[in-house]
Amino acid sequence: MKTLQALTAIAALLVAAPALHAQILWGTPGAYTGTDADISTAGTFVAAVTENYSNLPETVGDTTFDAVSDSHITNIGNGGSDGSNVNPLTATPYQEALNGCSYTYTGNAPVTFNLTGLQEGDVYQVEVWNVADDSSRNTELSSTGLGGTTSVDFNDEFVLGTFTAGVSGSEAITFQGVAAGGAGEVNAVALRDLGAPEPSTYAMFFAGVGALVIVSRLRRAA
Repeated sequence: MKTLQALTAIAALLVAAPALHAQILWGTPGAYTGTDADISTAGTFVAAVTENYSNLPETVGDTTFDAVSDSHITNIGNGGSDGSNVNPLTATPYQEALNGCSYTYTGNAPVTFNLTGLQEGDVYQVEVWNVADDSSRNTELSSTGLGGTTSVDFNDEFVLGTFTAGVSGSEAITFQGVAAGGAGEVNAVALRDLGAPEPSTYAMFFAGVGALVIVSRLRRAA
């Protein structure tokens, strides 16, 4: 009986998991190349914001970079604001979109931005850029959800993270500086919807739980 109760509890927890804040699973940062290939095209584009206040919006493929806050990505501009050194006469729309950053000095309060208006249960991909090309602006991204906090450091790179939207329809990401005397920096953030998990994922899980329940009952009968 205890085995059956435990399995039932696990099943209930996993069914409810999409309603809880899930951890963001960060990938390995990729080197910033300045080419459009840096920009993810997975799933469906939702929103992209940048700290660059001029020449916006900038569109690359299906991704449109707009002002520092919209209905899906908010508060990225809560840190200090700085410009980069791209030549607007020769820069591509992608390079121009990243021509600015939000930053916070190491030791100061971290900056937290929010992903909002999310569809509960859908899997999302967030892409974050730090193209400082400056070791003093090595940046840590972190997010706290079901299971604890996950983080990743990056510099002159972009990084992808995936998560399942919870019942609140929002996710918070914090960035801060890593290097002593330096600053954390974020140039832009993009959000894409990868859709809901395939029903077969849940079907396989419950099939496995069912098999374990049968085995447990057979053992008790023996």
